[in-house]
Amino acid sequence: MTFPAYPEVLPLACTATKRRNGDIRMAVAMQKLESAESDRMRAGDPEMANSPDSAAQNLIPMYELKWSHAEKTVARRAFDLALGKELEALLQEAKGRAARIEEPSELWDLESWLTERRREIDRRYDYRYSILPLVFAQLLRDGRLTEDDLHGLGQEKLDLIRRASAISKTARDARDRQMNDA
Repeated sequence: MTFPAYPEVLPLACTATKRRNGDIRMAVAMQKLESAESDRMRAGDPEMANSPDSAAQNLIPMYELKWSHAEKTVARRAFDLALGKELEALLQEAKGRAARIEEPSELWDLESWLTERRREIDRRYDYRYSILPLVFAQLLRDGRLTEDDLHGLGQEKLDLIRRASAISKTARDARDRQMNDA
């Protein structure tokens, strides 16, 4: 699937919040894709009508998603699982770095590194239902979650998570290619 380029950024209408680092690219990409798909659907594009993404017209905007009690339980379990994996990896790496400290100044380097990691984790792990599908998409893309971990979420949420993960992976791959070419 190709993603058409748009010169303007469409209003996000609560699909994501602007974070401290200003990173709203995934939400913008999702909105552009949804807009392009719905435009193609309305135009009667036969390629879209027969594509697996033809269900895109039935997607509900993230801010309108309703979470049942069972889905909230699944979401919390998956979120806690991914956060636990992240923190365990951080703990192991911090112990290794601490064991290699030989100079007093290296303590402050460790402290700075831990502070930066905490900020990254705080940015990545945001448990607001309005953006949780994007959080899960990023965790799925990064291998912190599997689709099995999300078993029990509604189909519309799973579709949104899969699509956002694919878009995010495509964008990351393109960025990596650009950096390798430079």
